[in-house]
Amino acid sequence: MAYIQDTTPPPNKILNFSLQNFAGGLNNRSDQLEDHQASDILNMDFADDTLMEKRKGQAYFDDLELDGAVVFIDKFRPHQGEDILIRASEDKLYLEQELLVELEGKPHGVNHSGHYLFSDGDKLYCYGHFHQEESTYRKIEGDSIDDYVLVEVVSPDDDHDQLGPEHVEGVLTVDYDNKKIWYEPCENEYEDTYKGPNKVPENVRYLKSHNGRLYLAGAKRQDDTVFISDVHNAFYFPSAMPLQLPPNSDEIVGLEVFDNSVVVGRTRDLHTIFGNTNRPDMGVDPF
Repeated sequence: MAYIQDTTPPPNKILNFSLQNFAGGLNNRSDQLEDHQASDILNMDFADDTLMEKRKGQAYFDDLELDGAVVFIDKFRPHQGEDILIRASEDKLYLEQELLVELEGKPHGVNHSGHYLFSDGDKLYCYGHFHQEESTYRKIEGDSIDDYVLVEVVSPDDDHDQLGPEHVEGVLTVDYDNKKIWYEPCENEYEDTYKGPNKVPENVRYLKSHNGRLYLAGAKRQDDTVFISDVHNAFYFPSAMPLQLPPNSDEIVGLEVFDNSVVVGRTRDLHTIFGNTNRPDMGVDPF
């Protein structure tokens, strides 16, 4: 069973009151209340210094029962359309009342550029609406699906074709039959010292979206490393971008966005990643 609060509560504020008239007010001694009296002020909020109203509460949503404890709650917020409630147990993830996928572990997810990306410590998934027609930079395998689709984000083949030096971006391919998506960098991206091949990290557990990039961490084999996507391309993780935090070999146990930075939690310390690029000559703060 679930309850949901769709109305965002107002921010906390301090109000100054000048109490000069004590007429009316609380009356907890009689069942007969006048119009200007109240028996209690539970769940009431001061809208201003003259008005009280019911505090923003929760409404019944549904009676879905998960197989086990609820370990994850979020909302998918597409660019168009209604928000969709996400709930998960240790082994199943639901979109409202529909089972989306069976999991290998507790998920972590984030909204990013109109899609919802999440990982269960095994695979990196992306849920959303993808391109329906092919172009120079967009390819399709299988029959396109004009609806929300769940796909796995994977690395391209090592020997994939590369667009020539006249191009500055590569090819994004959606395989609708096998439910996979991958990005193939162009020749310029391959030869760029600050980019390189696309290596999507495996078995990540933590995801955050910040300043147009996707941050991943908690990989089984590289649990001391933060992986950062290309800007505005969550499917391209340049081989030159991973950040290994000192001292090496300390396991990362969480990511969080705070102000204009990404906070990296480890067992015994915290690190903060500032900046917007790994290029020192872009005129913006480097990582």
